[in-house]
Formats: sequence, structure tokens, C-alpha cells
Amino acid sequence: MRRIFVVLAALLFLATVLQFYLAAVGAFDRPETHESFRMHEMTGYLVIPALSVLATLAAALARARRRLIGLAILPAGLVLVQILITEIGQSLGGSTEEHTTAGRRSLSSACTPSTACSSWEPPAPCSSGPGRSPRHPRATEPDDPGRPATPSRRHPDRPAQPVSHPSDLR
Repeated sequence: MRRIFVVLAALLFLATVLQFYLAAVGAFDRPETHESFRMHEMTGYLVIPALSVLATLAAALARARRRLIGLAILPAGLVLVQILITEIGQSLGGSTEEHTTAGRRSLSSACTPSTACSSWEPPAPCSSGPGRSPRHPRATEPDDPGRPATPSRRHPDRPAQPVSHPSDLR
């Protein structure tokens, strides 16, 4: 019975990895429709909970520890929580069909090689002022014009002292 549990646990792991892959396939499919996520949904709502329940039964019959039995049923419990969150969101007036996440929104507006990016402009130069370095905003004026400005150490009780070498920052 332990071998059956190990095989079911391995299949559950592979189904979870497949779930991530299918989500990526659905997210990057063009045109993006509800059908793009059909395999992802089937794996998430049918395959993973079924394997989780079977692995839990195999663990219980193999007389595994309670912690291992609990970890075997955890994916099915997480699927139930996901369904509850979706249903609560829909009952509060939200729609899962019309929203996009921030990541998908930024991916859809990003410039790709297939699109023309004529609106792209280089970033403005940093206006850090005289004696200030963009990487070290507390840089001091160099004493010697040939020596670059160095950051200062800050301590609440002592005045700022210039750092003579980057290894002194430790």
C-alpha cells in the first residue's frame, strides 16, 4: 500500500507541475479566450482533487502518520478554498470573466517584436544635482577634482565622515 501511495503522490506532484504549464499556455495563447484555459481548469478541478483524495486514502490504508495524511488531502482543500473565493467574489458583484490581473495587463501593453513601439521614449536623465551621484544620493563633493565622490557613513551620534575605500562600508 505504501508503494501505491508513493506512486499517487508522484502523480499528484506531476499534475501540479502540469497545472502551472497549462496556466502559462492559456495565458499566452492568442487570441485569449475562455477555451484557452479549459485544460488548466480540468486539471485543477478534476485531476488534482481526485489524485489528492486517492493519495489520502492510500496513506490512511498504509497507516502513515497523520501529518502525511493531512498533506495528502491539502491540495483538494486548497481547490475548495479557491472555489469559495471565486463564488464569494461573484456574489459581491465581481465577475471572473471581465477582469485581468496587473501582470496580464502589463504584458498586454508591453512592446513586443511583432508590435511597433513608436511611443517608447528613453528615460529622462537623473537630476541629482551638483556633487550628488544617482547611485549614492549622500555622496559628498570630492576634495580632489581627480578623485570621485564617495558616500558618507551616517550614524545618529556622529557627524558624517567620508569613506575612503568601498571596503570600508562593511
